[in-house]
Amino acid sequence: MPAYCTPSEPLARRDIARVPTPGHAPDAETPGDRHCLRTSVLQAISQRAFGKKRSLLMEAQAGQGKTTFARQYLDHVTTRGLWCCLEPGDTDAAHLIARLYSLLKSSIKPFASRLVATRLARGDISYQGMGKIAKVLRADLKKALKTDLFIVFDDLHHIENSPAALKFLTGFLSQPNQGLYFILISRRRIPRQVRALFQSGQCVYLDSRTLAFSREETREFVHRCLEIPLSREQLHRLHRDTCGWIMGIKSRCLGMTSARSVPLDGNATLDVCYFDEEVYPAMAAHVSNALLKLALLEEIPLPLARQAEDEKSLCETLAYLCRNHFFLSRGEANDDTYAFHPLFRDFLGTKCREQCPPHEIAQFLDMAGKWYEKSHAFLNALSCYVQTQNADAVEALLERHGVSIYRTEEPHAVYDLLRRIPGCESETRGWTLYFSGLLALEADPASALGFLHLSRTLFVTGENLSGEFLATTEICISHILMDAHISVAIPLFDRATELFNRLRPSLSPFCLTRAATALGTCHLFFSGDTNASEACASLAKATAREHGMQTLLVEAYTASCFNRMGRGRFFKSAEELDAQFVHLSHPGTKASARLRAGLAQLNQLEITGDFFNYNHLKPILHRQTRHDLLRHTVFQGISPLWETCQALATGDPDQALQLIDNALASDKAPHNAHLQSQLRHYQAYIYGLKNEPEKALQAASVSLALRDQATVPYFVTLQAMVLGAMYVQLDRPEEAEAFLGRAIEKSRGSGERFIRCGALAHRALLNLKRQRTTEAFEDTRNLLSLMEKERYVHFDTWTPRVMLPVLQFAHARGIMPDVALALAEDRLNISFDAQSRILPLLEITTLGRFGLYVEGHELLDGTRLSHNEQRLLAAIICSPSRSIGIHAMFHMIWPDSDEEKALKALKVMLFRLRKKISHPARHPDFDFQDYLQHKNRQLFLAHCRIDAHDFLDAASRGTAQCRNHQHWQACNSFRYALSLWKGPFLQSIAYDDAAGEFNDRFFLNTLSNAATSWSALIATHGDPSREDLELIERSVSRGAGTADMLKNLFDLHTAAGNTGKIRDLTLAYRDALIRTGYTEEEVNEELDRLWDHENGMSTDLPAHKTHP
Repeated sequence: MPAYCTPSEPLARRDIARVPTPGHAPDAETPGDRHCLRTSVLQAISQRAFGKKRSLLMEAQAGQGKTTFARQYLDHVTTRGLWCCLEPGDTDAAHLIARLYSLLKSSIKPFASRLVATRLARGDISYQGMGKIAKVLRADLKKALKTDLFIVFDDLHHIENSPAALKFLTGFLSQPNQGLYFILISRRRIPRQVRALFQSGQCVYLDSRTLAFSREETREFVHRCLEIPLSREQLHRLHRDTCGWIMGIKSRCLGMTSARSVPLDGNATLDVCYFDEEVYPAMAAHVSNALLKLALLEEIPLPLARQAEDEKSLCETLAYLCRNHFFLSRGEANDDTYAFHPLFRDFLGTKCREQCPPHEIAQFLDMAGKWYEKSHAFLNALSCYVQTQNADAVEALLERHGVSIYRTEEPHAVYDLLRRIPGCESETRGWTLYFSGLLALEADPASALGFLHLSRTLFVTGENLSGEFLATTEICISHILMDAHISVAIPLFDRATELFNRLRPSLSPFCLTRAATALGTCHLFFSGDTNASEACASLAKATAREHGMQTLLVEAYTASCFNRMGRGRFFKSAEELDAQFVHLSHPGTKASARLRAGLAQLNQLEITGDFFNYNHLKPILHRQTRHDLLRHTVFQGISPLWETCQALATGDPDQALQLIDNALASDKAPHNAHLQSQLRHYQAYIYGLKNEPEKALQAASVSLALRDQATVPYFVTLQAMVLGAMYVQLDRPEEAEAFLGRAIEKSRGSGERFIRCGALAHRALLNLKRQRTTEAFEDTRNLLSLMEKERYVHFDTWTPRVMLPVLQFAHARGIMPDVALALAEDRLNISFDAQSRILPLLEITTLGRFGLYVEGHELLDGTRLSHNEQRLLAAIICSPSRSIGIHAMFHMIWPDSDEEKALKALKVMLFRLRKKISHPARHPDFDFQDYLQHKNRQLFLAHCRIDAHDFLDAASRGTAQCRNHQHWQACNSFRYALSLWKGPFLQSIAYDDAAGEFNDRFFLNTLSNAATSWSALIATHGDPSREDLELIERSVSRGAGTADMLKNLFDLHTAAGNTGKIRDLTLAYRDALIRTGYTEEEVNEELDRLWDHENGMSTDLPAHKTHP
């Protein structure tokens, strides 16, 4: 139990730690005063100290949690500690020696020092005798010390100006006894003579940067310790404003409650009081008006400091304040630059305004702004001009260098600066409004279009063609992607196109790329000109690549992807997403570009019928995107449409109608004709499926009226197809023929294929209903040919009620029967026999649990089978052709019987097997003989889906895609494959059978290869989600982990600061190796190789050195 020595009077503000009672350990923590365990710093110390105990030297600014961390370190090394908190009175060396002697005597029972006690009693303490007293005290302590001991000297800065106290402390700390360690804590630089005692190998040095909270620690401290549920954006701003300063984080959060979400304005009174009482008095002698004016700047370059004043000592003052941790630090990228902590800068700024005349401050800031602008530090120049409210200088700076500021700086920081300009000033300046709108797309989406429209008005009035063009293109694309008010944007599109053709040679690469991207999407929406759209997108991609503009390259790929989807060329749009994928993890990619890329991915997955990956990625996009960004996009209106198509595809019109009704009734319902029209035409189609003609026709009428207000060519064609499908269901052939014919004609005219498939399918059904076999034959053949050519397995309005009769007709008439059968099995969960009878698809699960199912109803629990029955089914399942010759089966199961006896035994086995099959309630005519068939001396499974085969197909597809650099598609394939793995393949089958060998050779290896390849993709290019990492990590405990996979996962978790995950994976990998048959020595060698990869990061695992 550590003992503590503290001043007689409590310290006013001891960081965020409690001051302990003398002679006692700290009191138990209360919920409001819990501390964040600094695991990452403790592990860093262990790494630097090679796992041994070391003395600590901590120099850090006030409120940085030095005292709290020292306590945690003592707990971490599980060593006794004595705590000596120094006070101003300790500048008297006799006072310091008396307090230290009293602490040692009261805490270490055998300890005594007759010489020191005598000298203290006589008052015989002189400067010359300090060294001898320290030496004697240390020698007597050595005699009494039986175990390791840490002595903590806290607030060492109190004696920095006392030569006698420093001489005594230097003597006491020099040549420490074996097992005696020290922790020295100071707000300012530890005196030179004390620092010289500790060689780098004998101690670990920690400064303000090391002790600052990381983002993860900030989140944990706020959420777990302070119990304040801040959003990701609030946490980001909190960490940015405080730079991880612990006292600042606490003061910013003070007064918040879990029931309120308040702006992070902080507690200004507490900040001022803390700095006034704890920091400023010690530096006041070094503060001048020149220094206070420099404190107004976010960065202080030394050349500017020299130019600002003729004081030669100003640079020396900055160096002194930095060296002594007065909330001033060197620039990370430039040693010639200083920066005050943001909160302390605010405090000094207030002091400056109190002491310096306003005209002097304005003159200084204008001079600094011009200096920064000449030095190409445009954001700093903008900050200076904004502080002086010089709106004209801001406007001129943005006109000249606004693009550079937008490209290189953090959008929220720049936007916050521009918002500090009074509205009466900013609303009359076009470039200020334009860049406010551009930045608001990232920082404040609700305000973006307002700023852009105002800026365009000013540019038009001032005949500024360049500004008008840029604002107009941003307005057009923003209306498409944000609020879908197409009718507002359409009139501006022609003007934007005209200006683009006129100004294109003079546009900068940034403006050219951004405008071409916007116009590419506008051409697709407003004119349906996919060639012009692709030309613009190609121009944007080429320019962005040439000039290294990552965010614009991502947006250009998104535009090109939407264009390919608009043509129905989904394998081409997937290639755009593959090319885009490797750029999404670039740190310069803006949030809005990531969001639009995410919307393109979801659209691609929904439109191609990949509902598994859609439903997996949608909640991840929700979680990873700021709520305000998500709310101000068309995603809120489009996602119900996408999910309606999913419900229709699975044959659930009630769920589809519920989704539409909820979207129309919600307070988030889209208030624009474009999205409302789509909701209404799907509502009409669903009412048609439910045979409610009055409601269907009413919804169709509303949809048509709304579409007249937003005539987007693609969606006009889509509407014609959907309403034609409605008329088919209502048995109104003339209207159905007219609408579907119009959809097919428009689709052919634009080169679009996807909508055409839907129209052909519904017209084929219409012809079947009217018994027009020839026309139905032609439409069905065209439908299947087009779907095979374009690799479609889905289209909008696909539903079993439509596709089942069409595909059955195709199979019966021999119209591409293999294609029809594959679509029926893959999308409808049914199959056709030789007579084209409809059979429910038999689903066989083999991974983790052996069972047979139809439509979710269990027909057979594999554990109820006899050993030979299991072997029979396993042999058929393991065959790529799902069949086995009866002679091979006889040899496997009845090797000693002749053929006649074996055949009789087989018939008995099949009879007993069928008896064990329970019949599904919805299919009374179900006969297992339709599935397990015996023909031509072959036993084979038909009309079934086997999860193990689906797993192999998906994993093999992902591997091939990965090899072909189709990274986004590969991730989707691997995700589906790993989700299918529920456990060992046919685990109830003995390992000496063929199934067991197949499991070892193929399935586990395939799982291992897929998980390893996927982990490499994510580590290299991806932005990993929690769900994806968990899927990969599951393979480790299942015995499929590899060294490469572990290294990839370690890199990902190390970057995220999830050291606990690294330790869990290490243990899981160790256990898996042992289960696989590795010896202890082989396990250690394998883990040591991973340890080498991580450069020795400790995980506190027992017995031997392991990887993280």
